[in-house]
This record gives sequence, structure tokens and C-alpha cells, in this order.
Amino acid sequence: MLKTLWQAITMTLRGERPIRRYGKLSDWIEASEDVSGSFIRLAEQQNVDLTHFQAKVDGRTQSLQTIIQAVNYHAKTEFPYLLKHLTEHSVTAVYATNMNDAYAVKRILEADKLAEQLGAELTRLLRDISALLEAIPPSTELAG
Repeated sequence: MLKTLWQAITMTLRGERPIRRYGKLSDWIEASEDVSGSFIRLAEQQNVDLTHFQAKVDGRTQSLQTIIQAVNYHAKTEFPYLLKHLTEHSVTAVYATNMNDAYAVKRILEADKLAEQLGAELTRLLRDISALLEAIPPSTELAG
């Protein structure tokens, strides 16, 4: 522990920053949290009840509220935890969970008259979320 503390102090004195493991993936996670959080805040500001928007995802009906809260929870809590407490399957879990989230968001975007009823700003943000989930960094480019 003292060795780690000493390294942190010397790096700080030299103006160095610690190297983040999986930097591109971490940046993507932060962006996912930002955009999903923005969607939730905007829906609250506009008093939009996200439970009214529903889609069938893997055979069961899910609301837009549930889907977006899951995306936000994964980006805000679960993914950072997995990267902080690495096991041999942590990164795989991030990719698998994201694949499920991306699919759910796509299904809700396909819902009839969603754009009309949701409004232009929220629909744009939802499309941004979908595009971001599809743009997860390739596993061959995770470092840096």
C-alpha cells in the first residue's frame, strides 16, 4: 500500500496521470452514461411518462423507462464496477450486456408512432443512444 501511495505522489509531482486500463472502453462508458442520463433528465423536464412507450424485447413487453434506466445503470454502475474488479470475463460481460441494451433500444425505436408521441428532442436523443451503443470500441482497440 505504501508503494502505491508513493507512486501516486511521485506521479502527481511530475504532473503525470495514471494510465487507464481499457481507456477507449472507459470513454465510451462515460459517453453512454452522459447521453442516457440526458435522456432521462429531459423526459423528466418535459413530464413525459416513459412507461407508456413499450416494445416486445425477447418475447416480453418492456417500457422505454425500463430500457433507458437499464442502459444508464449499466453505464453508471455495472460497467465501471466490472472494469475496476477485472476477472477473465469482465470485458465480455460489458460487450454482452451492451448487445442486449442496443437490441432493446432498437426495438423501442421501431415502435409505431414513437417519434410523433415522444417528440423531436427525445427521439433524437434516443437515436443518439442507439448509435452510441452500436459504436462500442472494437475489442481489438481497447487499450489507450
